[in-house]
Amino acid sequence: MKLSTVKSIRKIDYLYETGDRPVQVACSDKNTYICKYMQSTNRAYKLVSELIGVLTAKAWNLSMPGYAFVDISDEHWEGCNVSHVLSAPAFGCKKLPEVTDINNMTFMQVASDENVMRQLLGIALYDMWIANEDRTYNNANLLYDVNEKQLISIDYGGIFNMATYGYPLSLLTLQDSILYSESFTHLSKNIESDKLLQIGLSMRPYYLSSLRKCKMNIREGLLQIPSEWNMPHDVVERKVQELFKEEWTERVWLNFIDCLKESINTNQYE
Repeated sequence: MKLSTVKSIRKIDYLYETGDRPVQVACSDKNTYICKYMQSTNRAYKLVSELIGVLTAKAWNLSMPGYAFVDISDEHWEGCNVSHVLSAPAFGCKKLPEVTDINNMTFMQVASDENVMRQLLGIALYDMWIANEDRTYNNANLLYDVNEKQLISIDYGGIFNMATYGYPLSLLTLQDSILYSESFTHLSKNIESDKLLQIGLSMRPYYLSSLRKCKMNIREGLLQIPSEWNMPHDVVERKVQELFKEEWTERVWLNFIDCLKESINTNQYE
């Protein structure tokens, strides 16, 4: 998966007051992007994580918006009072029309059927594999296309246990996972507990196939990391290789099934 580079064409439209303070800007490909950017000249751990998340989620066939590197010109930052490194490209997520941002107020809009549940389980398993701590019960980082009945995965800055490149990967708990969310409870209400567990167990071939596909393509994808992000390639390479160690992949699978069982049992008694 090769990402294109686009350029801003006018001043930043909007500054989000969420954690990384992303900005929204119209670009040369006639799309609007929500962009994260370097806020200092230190290593851009979270931007690299965003890129790796996109590359790997694509290999897992998760539904996502389009992404691109975004060159935001100096004059287009005017009036936007945030620290930024002008020489470094931002990382942009294409803004999608007519989708719902999933949260504790909107999750009921999601169709509670088996197909959407399979989508959610695939995202949950992916998150456990890549140690994404930023998709939880109170922060889904999911969009929903009502017409297509499609969950859309966004935001990967929290992979590798919140972008901690200097420490070994650690397993997510149920409480760290989307399996602990009201969205999961909502989607599971029309599926018998035994059936839901069987759906989870049936995802093992998909899991193994996704790992193989990732491993085949990830090195080429990592060559796209901009030098301006100041991340040594060997640091990134070592971290990514942890994902494919057999001990890790097996622990992740067992943890996924255990968390799924725990969530099913918890919902039964509520």
